[in-house]
Amino acid sequence: MFGGDPYANIRRMVTAPVRSMRTFQIDQPLSTHYRVATCAEVDCPDRAGGWRMGFDLSDPERLAAARWIRDHGGRRYTHEIIDGKIVMTFAAGQNCFKAHRVPLDREPFYVVRGGDFRGNPEKIYFQHRSADSFIDQWESDLDRLNAIRERG
Repeated sequence: MFGGDPYANIRRMVTAPVRSMRTFQIDQPLSTHYRVATCAEVDCPDRAGGWRMGFDLSDPERLAAARWIRDHGGRRYTHEIIDGKIVMTFAAGQNCFKAHRVPLDREPFYVVRGGDFRGNPEKIYFQHRSADSFIDQWESDLDRLNAIRERG
């Protein structure tokens, strides 16, 4: 069940050829629509209340991460060894290690692609300039599909 094909049930239900499908997508990529933010900007709960991190010392990658925090992390912490793991407790008021992001005030990309999750064999790609034109095309396609469905 876990780790399998997440689209398995959908693949069984889709009977139309991929060439007859169209995908409408509203996209806000991290690289263009968000910026890196500080813990203070996002009211990070770890910064406000402190946090704990545990590292299994028998795992070389985890050991290296714990050493990096010790040598280069620049945060205040206390530590204890529990069952072969080092548990670091970081005091409140300092930035955590997470990469926080906040959205920029930027219009998303309104994209229409050929195909569906199976691919875009005809390489159809169109980016609308506004939400209104995107919605107009989507509604037109929906009206066309409903008309076909009513005809049987």
